[in-house]
Amino acid sequence: MRIERFHMERTQSLYENEVRYNLSESGVQPLSTEELLGGGAVAGLLAQPLKYPESNGSRLLRERIALLYPGATADNVLVTNGTSEANYTAYARALTEFGVTMEPRDIAAMAADRQWREFLPELLRGAGVDADPARIASRKGELYRTAIGGVRVNRPLLALAASVRPTIRTALVTTASAGSVGAILAHFDMRALFDVVVTGDDVVRHKPDPEAYRLAAERLSVPVETCLVFEDSEVGEASAVAAGMVVVRVRFSELP
Repeated sequence: MRIERFHMERTQSLYENEVRYNLSESGVQPLSTEELLGGGAVAGLLAQPLKYPESNGSRLLRERIALLYPGATADNVLVTNGTSEANYTAYARALTEFGVTMEPRDIAAMAADRQWREFLPELLRGAGVDADPARIASRKGELYRTAIGGVRVNRPLLALAASVRPTIRTALVTTASAGSVGAILAHFDMRALFDVVVTGDDVVRHKPDPEAYRLAAERLSVPVETCLVFEDSEVGEASAVAAGMVVVRVRFSELP
């Protein structure tokens, strides 16, 4: 019998004695939100819009970065964290060339966890534009490969992958296309870190379906229950768990 790990309880046990503010302890009288934030901060919390953040970096951050470059303004700065922002920015630029103007964050809301074959036809119909989705996807790939220079990679995680090789075999599992993945691996000289690479082109069903992770285990010739997965997304985590693997959720720290 396989007992699923209770992830919330596990997380509390790991970090309850390390965090600055422990909101999970049940043995003490809890603070109210007003006590925790202070009277003035509560009004700010209530006034906070519930929306997608600026996917190209906040205005304030871009203004401060622009100060480092004479003559630059916030509009000349693109901030990416990981690859998703660069991906949706490339989509926005490609769509503009075909007569569709959309913000990257709006594309992200429509495209989340979907391949271009699923969301681009719907997007074009909504915009009233008669264009070939495959041509837009191809153009997006070209633009994406020019944007990856501004992408940040998770250096500590890459260092971990390098440190365990060749004793432990490693795989990269992603829903991105083979072309985009190949460009990133080449740009950051990461191809030698992975014995196996599974992309969105290798599977029929994408994350959160477990097909990609099961395929990676098959290509590594290892049982799924012996695999340890590092994931940065909810759908990826769900995919690995459904495949029967142990998952560690990783996150980028905020940019200064």
